[in-house]
Parts: sequence; C-alpha cells; structure tokens
Amino acid sequence: MSAPSPAPEGQGGASASPDAEEPRGFSWLVDLSRRLGPLLVPHRGTFAVIGVLIAIELGLQLGQRKAFGILIDDAILKTDVPLLVMILVGLAIAAIVSGAAALGHEFLHARLCARIPARVRADLYEHVQHLPLSRVRTSVHGDLVTRVTSDAGSVEPALWSLGYIAAALCGVVISSAMLLWTDWRLALLGLALMPLALIGPRFLTPRAAAESYAAKTAIGRLATYLQENLANQVVLRVFGMADTARARFDAHNARITEASSRYNVYSYFSHRVPWIAIELVELAIVAAGSVLVVHGEMTPGGLVAFYLLFSSLASHTYSLTTSIPGLIGASAGLRRIAELTCLPREPADPPEALRGPPPDAGAGLVFEAVSFRHEGETRDALVQANLVIPAGAVTALVGGSGSGKSTALALALGLQRPREGRILLGGRDLATLSRQAYWQQTSVVFQDSLLFHATIAENLRAGCPEADAAALREAARAAGIDAWIDSLPAGYDTMVAGDTCSGGQRQRLAIARALLRGPRLLALDEPVSALDPPTAEAVMATIRQAGGGRTVLLVTHRMTDAARADHVVVFEAGRVVEQGPPDRLLASGGAWAALWRRETAGA
Repeated sequence: MSAPSPAPEGQGGASASPDAEEPRGFSWLVDLSRRLGPLLVPHRGTFAVIGVLIAIELGLQLGQRKAFGILIDDAILKTDVPLLVMILVGLAIAAIVSGAAALGHEFLHARLCARIPARVRADLYEHVQHLPLSRVRTSVHGDLVTRVTSDAGSVEPALWSLGYIAAALCGVVISSAMLLWTDWRLALLGLALMPLALIGPRFLTPRAAAESYAAKTAIGRLATYLQENLANQVVLRVFGMADTARARFDAHNARITEASSRYNVYSYFSHRVPWIAIELVELAIVAAGSVLVVHGEMTPGGLVAFYLLFSSLASHTYSLTTSIPGLIGASAGLRRIAELTCLPREPADPPEALRGPPPDAGAGLVFEAVSFRHEGETRDALVQANLVIPAGAVTALVGGSGSGKSTALALALGLQRPREGRILLGGRDLATLSRQAYWQQTSVVFQDSLLFHATIAENLRAGCPEADAAALREAARAAGIDAWIDSLPAGYDTMVAGDTCSGGQRQRLAIARALLRGPRLLALDEPVSALDPPTAEAVMATIRQAGGGRTVLLVTHRMTDAARADHVVVFEAGRVVEQGPPDRLLASGGAWAALWRRETAGA
C-alpha cells in the first residue's frame, strides 16, 4: 500500500492514497479485488466448499432444463408413460438435492458475510488505537467513526455480491456448455450477442463508483458536523446560531443528496440497460430457433430446452450486472478504509522493552537535550530541554501559552517521543521501556477531565477495574468527593456524564479515578484553570494532600499553585530557562520572579 499523501479537506485526517483516483472502465474492479482479496484468503477453505455446493446446485438445475427436451419429444409427444414418470421422478430428486446444496452454501456464505466485516471493524479499531496521538487529535473524529462503522459495513454487501457473482459465473459456464451440446449454431449466435449486455456497465459503473465515493465522503463530513453541533448546543442556542447551523446542515445534506442521486442513476442504469439488451438477444434466439424448427432442423422439445438453457444464461449474465452496485459501494468503502490504514501507526516498543519490568515510575525523570516537534509544524515545541523532575516531590512546569510545558508533560508520560535527546527514568531511557508497563504506574488529570456515560463507580474503576467498594470510597475520600457521592440517591451507582456534574465535581472525580490506581507518578495538566477561585483552591488542596510520597508533575499557569511545589521548571519559547525550588528562584530575580510579580502585582 502506498504512502499517505496530505488529506483532502474534510477527510478526517485520513490521507487519500495516490491510487484513490476516479476509476476508469473496470479498473475499479481490479482495485477492489486487490483490497478485498486479503480479507478472503483466510477463509479459502470455506469458499471452496461454497463453490462446490454452487456447482452442484446449478448443474442439477440446468440438467433439469436440458431434460425438458426429452420430456417433450420422447415422453409427451410419443405418449411414453413409463419414461414420463421416470423423468419426473428424476426431476424431483434433482430439485431436492439442488435445494439442499443451495441451503448449504447460503448458510456458509451468510456466516462469512457477518464475520469478515466484524474482523475489518476490529482491525480498524485497533489501527486507530495505535495512531500517533497528534494524528488522532487533529483528525476529524466524525469521519473516522464513519470509516470504522459505515465503510467497514460496506464489506458485507460486497461479500453478498461476490456470492451472487460466483454463482452467476458458474451458471454462465455450465449454461454455455449445455447450450453448445444442445445446438451449437444457436449457442454461437447467443454467445456472440450476449456481450452486448456488458456495454452499459462498462461505461456506467466507473461513474457510479466515483459518485459512491463522493457520497460516502459527504456522509463522513456530515457526521463530523453533527458531532460538533451536538457538542456545542449551548453555544448555538445562546448565540442564536440556529439559522446558521441549519444552513450548514442543509449544505452538507445537499452534497450527499446530489452525489447519492447521481450514484443511484448510474447504478440503476448499469443493470437496467443490460436487461433491455438481454431481452433483444433472447428475441433473436427465439426467432432463429423457430426457423430451424420450421425447416425440420430442430425439434420443438429441443427448442424449448434450448430456450430454457439460454434463459438461464441470460439470467446469470443479468445477475452479474445487478451485483455490480453492491461492489461499487464496497469499492468506495474500501478506498476510504485503505486511506485510514495508510496512516502510519505509532512505533512499537523496541524488543528490549519486553525484557523485565520498567523502573519505578516515581523514581524521577531527567530530560537530556530533548527536542520535539509536533506533526505538521516547522518549529520545535521543545528545544534542547534539560530538566530534572525529582523523585517523590511536586514539580511545577510553568510558562506562557505555547512555551512547551504541556509538551514536556506529554513526553514525560511517554505519550510522545523526543525528536532528539532522551528522557531517563531511573537511569534508563524511557524510549526503551514498555509504555504499557510504564503507564500502569502512572495517572493523569487533565484540564477538562472526561467522564464516561456510566455510573460513578464505573468511572472511578476506568483505570482500575478490580478495585472493590472500599477502595472506591477511600479514593473518593482522598479526593474530597465522598460526601457528595453519599448524598446522591443512588450513591456510587449514579449515572454521570461530562455535563451532568459541576466543574469542581468533575475534577474531583477525575482525581479520585487517578488516585485509585495508586500511581507512582501523578501528572496534572492545568487541573483547575476552568474553575472558579474557591473551587480551584479546594481542588489544589486535595491534590497536595493526595500527593504525599509519590512524584507529582503539575502543569499550571497559576503561580500561586506553582509556589507551593517543591521544584519549579520555567519554560519560554520551548526552552527551559530556570529550574529549582521556588523560594530560591524568587530570590534570584530571574524568569520565575518575573512571572510571580506579574501575577501578584494586582492582588
């Protein structure tokens, strides 16, 4: 698969691969086969059984049609009752066996049509979980969700279409052989005319494939817009933006309607036009066969049998064209899936990371000439940073917006990796350690802490599923939220979400969730910046009380909070300009002292 190129606007950060161009002719079918093939290979044994059952079903069905010539010419017209009975019994047995084979291959096919899309969804989910954090944050989430759900789901109709196509191809082969056996002259005429049925799909299906891709892309953009709309309902209502929001929705909806309309027209025409051609070809065959019967070169029964066999050939040819729309939708879906899987995953932990447990996460961290640059940017967010995070102490990272303090926190947590330099934990490079094992010793509380739509107990157990009721109460007590929880009618079984609690309650629940893990390293990224002063002071008091004995890393723009830390690191323009105990830094009159005076000047 080719390397990703820059994503088109509204593509959710998923890059369109270079081969994702408008298809020409049946090239889209070749592209579909290339992408769908790897999904089918693990099930080749089951597909082989399905193929055998399809051949049995169609062989017996066409054999029944061939038998109509004998039934009419030798049994009915000659009044041969024993032969008539024998043929009818044979037809009944063939029908039963053919039906059993049909049920068998439909059952196997139905199971594969459920399992393969499920595998695709699971693989896409796993891929998204391992995308670089910067890519996930800059992606349009609604479009990502559509790719994992809707586009992955398009594999199922493709599999059904492939089943019909396999049966149709098998039917075409067997029908053609029996037609040549019955009357080679009419067979050659019919086989020469039948390709006329493919002229319509040849020109219409590429256009349908392009419009299907456009419609799916438009749906992804609408999903993104709806996600933003629902998340910002308060702003939309208070600011009186209903008309603007409606206009944006209508614009997205119109794009979907236009693309879907064009797709429907091309798709429907692609199998309606072949049917018209097939009807004309059948008429030509009947006319030619009637001439042969009139001249005594063919029996009536032979003409009936030939017509029934040719009708089967026509039916299977038509089935090929009617199955194409399902493949078109899958082709567009698989193109969008490929765009997502083209995105590079985070580098895996090195082999040495699997050898033994990592050091104690609370042992302190040392940054040695660390530089980091965010994806898509031209300047480093952190430049040759050298700093120390002492073990068992509270370290505050301070500085203006964009100074690099939050970047340093992400690097300390192993969420990002340095472009240059290294971060040492207990003397070992953090990049050589298992991140999963490291994260088991850490916890984090962010500025806008997320609460899942679940009970309080489930939210607290998010990072520690095995915690018992006593542990929940202890963590809630340490976070100063136990009294509020006990006052609720359902207590810890109360359902909460991001907007059902006050800011202070949400932050305290987040702190309790972090403490429940018993972390050796507790990271806090602007945990009180969105709270009112009294609530912020109360939450910070909770954090200071809960931090005893563990290493705490605090990112804050409030100098009064940083002043209570044991160690302060000051950032400016991505560089570390000062670090040390706050009292000593204040006395030195440097960058920390300037920040302190600026905040306390109006106090």
